[in-house]
Amino acid sequence: MADRGTPSGPGLLPLPAPPTSRLLLAIFSKSDGMLIRTAPTGKTAPRLINDLLDHDPRHAFKHGGRNLLADPAPRYRGKGSLGPRKDNMDCRHKLMKKEHQTNAPRPDDERPDDSTEYKVAAYCSACLYHFDITANFRQRNDRKTPCNLSDESNPLHHLRLAKSQTSKEHKEKHGMDKYDQWTEAHRFVCSGTECPLVVDIKISPPRLNHHMLSYIFDTAKLEARGRREIKNDPERYQGMSPIKPLQALGYLRQYLSDAKGAKSKTELKKIARRNKKYMLTFADECDELFKYLDFVPVEEASPEPEVSVQRNVSCHFDCRTF
Repeated sequence: MADRGTPSGPGLLPLPAPPTSRLLLAIFSKSDGMLIRTAPTGKTAPRLINDLLDHDPRHAFKHGGRNLLADPAPRYRGKGSLGPRKDNMDCRHKLMKKEHQTNAPRPDDERPDDSTEYKVAAYCSACLYHFDITANFRQRNDRKTPCNLSDESNPLHHLRLAKSQTSKEHKEKHGMDKYDQWTEAHRFVCSGTECPLVVDIKISPPRLNHHMLSYIFDTAKLEARGRREIKNDPERYQGMSPIKPLQALGYLRQYLSDAKGAKSKTELKKIARRNKKYMLTFADECDELFKYLDFVPVEEASPEPEVSVQRNVSCHFDCRTF
């Protein structure tokens, strides 16, 4: 499966990184092409990767009532027996690797053993969904020999669905957790008689929903917010203009990075609400957004004589959010 060039897309909080299709293939199959063999219902590793890229979790059961990722591939029964797999509403994912959350084979021909666990953390630059894929070779202790191309009997992983779970089922059992809002999770096991591979795929929606993103992505809202602040204090904002969405995203990202970098509450970097950049970009309208991201308001003496109390924003950031 060939890699594609780095795609363009909307502004994102994570830094873009190389596409992951070849990386996933290196972990799951060690092969460049499709191989069909007699085995129980399941999917070869290249087919599973292709279905993952085609699987749009927003329309998971739209294709004939099937979940494209979890359900077995339909049988070919002659020309016209297979309907179109995608339409214009579906996302062909452009997965971008999150380097700091990924542990992949280095080099690609690295051989796993019974202590190996690989992980690919990625996000789609188009629909903004997140994908956590884990390949574990240590859970099935009765199997010691992973599939590999030098083994004529088991050259390629053939993955069978072991279990699936939806977010609704998870919430009913464990309750709501804003740091773990995945929509579906699937576990596959290799059908090779000696192969220990277990593959877990967890899919999560964008960390910020459309309502939250509208605070910084809605050009009209940013324009009105900035104009209002400039009108209220024209002398203070002389020569300044309302903020654009890309600037707002950059400011928010910097605040998050600073918060994640703090090792303790004593190291927290506060954001002064009277800061010109903060007021033009966020003001009091974005309190909901900052509260969701675990920022909290604090009050302290102001260094400015004309202001007796300075309201700042700070947080002890929980890095699970992003």
